[in-house]
Amino acid sequence: MERFADISEGEKSQARNKNGLFSFPLFPVLCPVGTFLAKDTGECTMCEEGFFQDLEGQEHCARCAEGFTSQVGAYMRDMCE
Repeated sequence: MERFADISEGEKSQARNKNGLFSFPLFPVLCPVGTFLAKDTGECTMCEEGFFQDLEGQEHCARCAEGFTSQVGAYMRDMCE
């Protein structure tokens, strides 16, 4: 996993919400195709096997059609075979 939204400790302390948890992202994170932005970590995470993402900046991956699967990080629907 690659961290696209590196945040300094000072920024983290300012980002705490009322529950003491961090709110991500502090600035827009545009995750590339084949990945999604994991809300709990603020990191771009590769789509799991059986999923794909053909758009940038998404918060989840799309599931391949029933009976089809894909490799990790699939970035096109056609990668579901």
